[in-house]
Amino acid sequence: QEKKEFWDTFIKREFRYPLAPKVIAKTAKVIYSHDGFINSVSYSPNLVSLIVGLPKKREGFIKNLLKTNLFKDVKILTSSPDRYSKDYEILDLELYVKEWIKDEKK
Repeated sequence: QEKKEFWDTFIKREFRYPLAPKVIAKTAKVIYSHDGFINSVSYSPNLVSLIVGLPKKREGFIKNLLKTNLFKDVKILTSSPDRYSKDYEILDLELYVKEWIKDEKK
């Protein structure tokens, strides 16, 4: 029953946010191109929240996210040293999506 509830909720959310897989895939591509990794992803209307690990020297990262033309804005909420790698930081990001839901009432 617990697994059924999980998947029912997951499927409803996927149908509510039909562009989520595209947005997350393109975001992951940018993160990986900067030698980064994703720790967690969550999303809600017009917002993707991410916790990622990126090298401390990450020139052009925000610019490259904006170049995907998916986001209105990208904010770094917090940044802290990665306790496992001195060359990496853990970032808490908010990405504001331009177009997310086709019909808000669904």
